[in-house]
Amino acid sequence: DNGDGGGRGHLAVTMSTFSGNLAGVHGGAIDNGDYTGKGWLTLTGSTFVGTTAAGNGDTIDNGDDRGTGKARVGANIFDGSCEQGAGSWIDLGYNTASDASCFSSPPATGDDDSAGSGLTALLGPLADNGGRTRTIALLPGNPGILAIPNGTTRGLCPVLGDQRGVASPTGQACDTGAVQLAGQTVTFTSEPPDFRLATAFAAR
Repeated sequence: DNGDGGGRGHLAVTMSTFSGNLAGVHGGAIDNGDYTGKGWLTLTGSTFVGTTAAGNGDTIDNGDDRGTGKARVGANIFDGSCEQGAGSWIDLGYNTASDASCFSSPPATGDDDSAGSGLTALLGPLADNGGRTRTIALLPGNPGILAIPNGTTRGLCPVLGDQRGVASPTGQACDTGAVQLAGQTVTFTSEPPDFRLATAFAAR
């Protein structure tokens, strides 16, 4: 919760992964500025998968129940709904989502919900993709791959370091979400007789 229950809160989240969260009321991952509260949320370059709420907003709930939440969102992956409520919702663009509930109306530049409910299948599992914490990688065909043009205003691309500390390729477009994997290749090698597989991510 950020700025709920009559309180005030300022929260900035970037290059972070939310997976499997469950809320008994609102906001499966983040509940911002609800219940007469005032919350200021800035959310960029993050990934939301498998987060659910018994009430509103499986990923984000903003400004519900007489609250005045103010949210700014850009370059995120939302595999689940957002509840914008009565609060302020500033869409910085280039969000990849399973539906349009996390977009402004009309959607901002680069917002993409073309995958629909199929977005889940275009995301890897929560796994060790390098770095100190587990992350969720984009799979081939995900509309978030190379979705953000290089030099995009508001600091969305280039990415100096994703959740693992990996930068986006110099001069190239960036991926949405918490992991930059665009342009990498995967090489599989086998070792007879036990056929052990080793996976290597080649440098871009």
